Amino acid sequence: MDKSNFEKKSDSTLVTDHNVELTLLKPSTTYYYEVISSDAAGNTVVDNNSAQYYSFATTEENSGTYVYIDSVQVATNSRLAGKSVFVNATAIVTILDNTGKPVKGANVSGYWSGATSDTDSAVTGDMGTVTVYSNEVKYKSGTLTFTFTANNVSYTIPWDNTLGTISGTGTYTKTG
Repeated sequence: MDKSNFEKKSDSTLVTDHNVELTLLKPSTTYYYEVISSDAAGNTVVDNNSAQYYSFATTEENSGTYVYIDSVQVATNSRLAGKSVFVNATAIVTILDNTGKPVKGANVSGYWSGATSDTDSAVTGDMGTVTVYSNEVKYKSGTLTFTFTANNVSYTIPWDNTLGTISGTGTYTKTG
């Protein structure tokens, strides 16, 4: 590895833990580094991971110009407490950019309707999905319907709300 391309970042403060802020890093790039430390007496030690150097990679930059709600999938869950059955629902919301890539870090909010009415919001993970949970209700009879409507997305690039809000529905009916 050619060290002539290494850029030197330093801090003259004497510390036992090293922390250097790096800026202007390129997306989808692997960076290599070594740690050079000096004590108050001027003794210097180089840690370059046995000449293999340490490394880290930056993530891919989001190349889209807008984000949208791709889907909302709802499933119901039940539990028995004595003779009573309690039911709630789980919604998985998927956010993509206009190039079809999953969007990590988008704040998604929406509301539940049907068997329960509450609001939820959460931030998408690596796969562009977020999971939200309805309030739990006591099952009495018939069919319970849980609908989650994703109605807002906040992200560093705009949400295209002209594509509309997206809802997903799950139902529960006691069997047996």
